[in-house]
Amino acid sequence: MDTTNRPSNEEISQAVDTLNRLPRGYLPFDLFIAVSAKITQPSYELLAIRVNQGITEVLLTQRPKDDPFWPGEWHMTGTIIRASDAEGQDFPSCRERVLRDEMHGVVKPIDEIEYAGLRFGDSRRAKELNHMFYFVTDVSDDEIQEGKFWPVDALPERTITHHRIMIPRIVDMFLAAN
Repeated sequence: MDTTNRPSNEEISQAVDTLNRLPRGYLPFDLFIAVSAKITQPSYELLAIRVNQGITEVLLTQRPKDDPFWPGEWHMTGTIIRASDAEGQDFPSCRERVLRDEMHGVVKPIDEIEYAGLRFGDSRRAKELNHMFYFVTDVSDDEIQEGKFWPVDALPERTITHHRIMIPRIVDMFLAAN
C-alpha cells in the first residue's frame, strides 16, 4: 500500500466526525462513491421473470446516460442494502424500495419472491456481495413504465458485466423450480 499520500490523523478525525454527523443509512452521493471503493458493498438484486409464448424473459432497465459507472447500460433492478433498512432475511425494505421505485408498483409477483443465492465479486464501482432474488410476473409490455423484457438468451450487448453473470444463475434457479 502506497503511504505517500496517506491522510494525517487530523484529516482522519475530521472525516470520522463528518460521517458521525450523518443520519444512519445515508451518504451523500459523492461520499457514497468514495466509500464504496473502500468496502464490500452489499446489494439486493431482484429479477422479474416472465414466460412469454414459451420464451423465458427477464426485465432489465437502463442506467442514465450520466451514470458514473455504467452509463446507458442495461441492468436488473436492485438497490444497495442500507444500514437503515429493516432487518429480515428477505430484506423487506429493499424489496419494497425496488418494487416501488424501479418497478413503479406495476411489475408485481404472481407468487412468492424466491431466493437465488449470493454472488461475491468485483464490479466497476466496488467489490460487491449481491443477494439475488427473483419472482415470476405476468405483466404486459404495455403496463411497464420503465425497462424492457428481454429473452434470457438474447440480453442487450450493453448489459452490466456482473449482471450477465448473475442473470443465468438466477434463471437456472427459476427453471429448476418450475
